[in-house]
Amino acid sequence: MSTAVARIWTPSGFVIAADGRSANERNQVVLSDSVQKIFAVERPDGALAYAICGLAGLNDIEGNPVLDLVSAVASIVEQLRAVASKSLWHYGEEIRSRLHSRIIAAKESRNGLPPEFPASEAETYLFFSGYYAGKPKAIRIRFFHHGIAQRETDSETVGEMPMDLRDYGSAQVFGMLQAEHVSFADFRPSRKYEGMSLESATKIAINLVSAHGSETARAIDPSCWAMGGRVHAATITFEGGFQWIPGFRPLSE
Repeated sequence: MSTAVARIWTPSGFVIAADGRSANERNQVVLSDSVQKIFAVERPDGALAYAICGLAGLNDIEGNPVLDLVSAVASIVEQLRAVASKSLWHYGEEIRSRLHSRIIAAKESRNGLPPEFPASEAETYLFFSGYYAGKPKAIRIRFFHHGIAQRETDSETVGEMPMDLRDYGSAQVFGMLQAEHVSFADFRPSRKYEGMSLESATKIAINLVSAHGSETARAIDPSCWAMGGRVHAATITFEGGFQWIPGFRPLSE
């Protein structure tokens, strides 16, 4: 699930935006342009959102799905809804541990290689942003799938500074957008800057993601063909919690 994700923190809150395309990159086929990749997390100790990027599922030897990572993350988040954690990092570690166990069990259950097994390494990312115990916090959880048919998986939870959040997509495209290159004039404003308002950050995040689905982006980075479709975006504020931005709610919501 190649994805373009933009995350921005401002003194008023967070903005997160993602594209809606799902694609079979091995066969270069677009499967859907309206997949939801951003999800709300309401907890007694805070309001968060997470985005999921990268490898989103595992198949068995006959090509049947054995693990849907999107559904697996959602079920783990629900299981932990009322479970207290010392910090957002500790909360993320619990999610990482439980999901890692499910990934290993699914890979062991395949009893062989899927009919079209992947020949390259892959990653799955979970990006969490929002308010935890009243403070702006962010983490990213990374699963690195490697080895023959990506049989092996390593994982880690990394804390992030709110003012320096990791985006996900084409490094080339993000660089040109930050520089407001003339090639992406249709997607301005696109430059992040310190102290921006939540309204400005919302426009920038949506433009950063939308640009990845353009013909210009595909000409610069061919992998952008797998990014695009319906953009969805949300804000997370201390007072209002998680809220979809009008006009950018996923069709599944």
